[in-house]
Amino acid sequence: MSKILFFIWLWAVAIQETVVNNQFKRFQHGLTFRIGDKWLNETPEGEIAGIVSLTRSDFVIKPKLAYAINDAWKSTLGANLFGGEDTAFYGRMHDNSAVFVEVKFSF
Repeated sequence: MSKILFFIWLWAVAIQETVVNNQFKRFQHGLTFRIGDKWLNETPEGEIAGIVSLTRSDFVIKPKLAYAINDAWKSTLGANLFGGEDTAFYGRMHDNSAVFVEVKFSF
């Protein structure tokens, strides 16, 4: 099992230039995380990753399940889930939350 957790603290020197990068406040902080694991000879695997802004109270969560059908074919089911206040970056993207299915062939 792999686990990653980062604490982010951003400081903007010139706030008017950072609005392009979605930093509306001089100081911002948050968390990013990823937890993943593989089971049964690495055929099925699962992962959840995300970003949580503690300053703006918004988030994006990305769960994913994958299954290696054989050495060439792999299928994946996942989602990108946005939430938070309507004035926050990820909160404004709430309507863009989506579920996806992927089938990959490698040779």
